[in-house]
Amino acid sequence: MLRAEHELELRDIETARSYYLAFDQSWSPWDSIQRSVAYQALAKIAEDRGDLETAALWYERLVDAWANADPELVELREFAR
Repeated sequence: MLRAEHELELRDIETARSYYLAFDQSWSPWDSIQRSVAYQALAKIAEDRGDLETAALWYERLVDAWANADPELVELREFAR
């Protein structure tokens, strides 16, 4: 996750996107903890590119992942929705 965030800060969007995608494709329970953060980042990357259809898909995954979110995450879930 730190590497993805670092690449994003350096504006190497494709490399950052690849690292974020790894969380979606991983079967590791440790990676699943960060999956919703990756979904949010992938949605933002797609949105910044003007690819609103792909952004909507990532936001939809975020909303699904946080269907039973803790109260402090409900606002972000509603934003994604």
